[in-house]
Amino acid sequence: MMHLRQPILLPKEQPLHALIHARFSTEEQRQSSIDDQVASCRTFLESNLPKGWKPEQVQIDVIAEPEVSGEIDEEKAVVIREVFERVAAGETVAEVGEWLDLIKFVKAKWSRQAKWTAGNVNAIIRRTIYRGFETFRKKKAKRKLRTGKSEYVWNDEDKIQTRESLHLRIVSDHLWYRANEVVDKRRVFQKPVRGAGHPLRGTTRQRRGLLAGVFNCGVCGSPMYSYGKQDGSFRCSASATGKCWNRVYCMRERVYPAVLEAVVNEVLTLDGVREAVLARVKELHEKGGAVAAELKKLDNEEKRLLTGIERLSAAVESGDGALATLTARLAEREQELVIVRARWREVEEQAGRKEKLPSTAKLLEHLGAVKGQLFGDEARAAVILRQLLNGPIRVVPFMRIDGKRVVPRLEFTINLVAALPSAVAGPLRQAAAAEDEPWVMLQRTLVVNAFAEPQLVKHARVIVERRLAGKTYKEIAKELDMTKDHMRNCARIARLMEDARIPEPYHRLTEKPDRVSQWCSKHWLKAGDRKGGGKRRRAS
Repeated sequence: MMHLRQPILLPKEQPLHALIHARFSTEEQRQSSIDDQVASCRTFLESNLPKGWKPEQVQIDVIAEPEVSGEIDEEKAVVIREVFERVAAGETVAEVGEWLDLIKFVKAKWSRQAKWTAGNVNAIIRRTIYRGFETFRKKKAKRKLRTGKSEYVWNDEDKIQTRESLHLRIVSDHLWYRANEVVDKRRVFQKPVRGAGHPLRGTTRQRRGLLAGVFNCGVCGSPMYSYGKQDGSFRCSASATGKCWNRVYCMRERVYPAVLEAVVNEVLTLDGVREAVLARVKELHEKGGAVAAELKKLDNEEKRLLTGIERLSAAVESGDGALATLTARLAEREQELVIVRARWREVEEQAGRKEKLPSTAKLLEHLGAVKGQLFGDEARAAVILRQLLNGPIRVVPFMRIDGKRVVPRLEFTINLVAALPSAVAGPLRQAAAAEDEPWVMLQRTLVVNAFAEPQLVKHARVIVERRLAGKTYKEIAKELDMTKDHMRNCARIARLMEDARIPEPYHRLTEKPDRVSQWCSKHWLKAGDRKGGGKRRRAS
């Protein structure tokens, strides 16, 4: 029995008043836990009363909370919500961890380190308590017969205990499922092996770069891997083993700014469509948005899932087919139904609140802020880039018209909805989801050079343009102050372009060329706009 270090002091001219607070902590406790706590507190009080006092002389009040466990700290709840929103929007858990470190969000006092790791953020996303659903006994203690020590192992599914605690909800069901779906899709193995048998156990995980996961070969679709630490370049991962013929290189120091500059130019050049965008959103607001259409689509999806669940349940009861397969499919359909219903509730809640549309000046200010983030921190730029991309960035080989060089170009599509303010982007996304097609006015397909185009080709373009205006080669050479030899080389490429009747000195390769005198090599990519065509290699 415990005792007080300081004795109870009797109040002057007032009765002694004690308060006993008993509550339920987890579902594992017995229903008589409240009574046990009250009895224990009464015994403790009796053993510590001053001499001469009896329990009957003490006024005791009891507060019992059998169904309440914990309270929500609203300041921390705001951060937790943003963690879910960032992950659902496409940020990696490592990037979210860096953000939590930046705002100095305090971890639990028993944490081994103050720094937020990817595992810590994943643990937040996986916790069902944040959607008002508690889970207990997911792991259990198992004693090792050889050493006598215990270790925690995963419990059987049918022995895991759950209960609803709606008073502890922080995020909506739809947001919780959407964030967990994003994390699930990033798994290397969709059905991972837990424990010591995991294939990635003991391997280090490097920080994701700007183009990690979105940079692919335009020929075979394999990821482009980065080679070299200082003078690094990208090349097709399948070409190293001879499975792909695309051998072009892309220097990191040239690819990163080229991609970001192209995206920023598209984000900031919304001239001619800004008013159309605001008019479209205003129209959606006046008509109530696409809420009715999306709710109807969700209702149809719910009916389809309910029909499938009924059929699978009947098959399980009749024993028609493999029981394990039917049970797994039934669990998948039930999970999909929960997500659809959560989305239905979220759409219905959004219909009741309408955000104020920004003015043209505010829209330009927001786009300027997006530009600053793209040209600022690389981690934040990577997040915004992934939100804007509609598919991967493909590295496509192009051959120069004279057949002497193969160079890389980047092809990708972006959707500028992600760069708009939430009051504008929300209705557009909702309308696109209801109509099953994005708003094409905000889609851009970009082609970016991942190499330094030499003056030879640049001047050939100019020559072709001025030749169409009726000027002679001699007149053009005089205007551009070109040497005789340089003009001869440029004219050769210009004549090939004129014969083919194309204004472009490169054509896309769809098959492996028979012979190429030079693929676009590292020293050429790094040469910049040197007139000589790149740095010369030293003779060995």
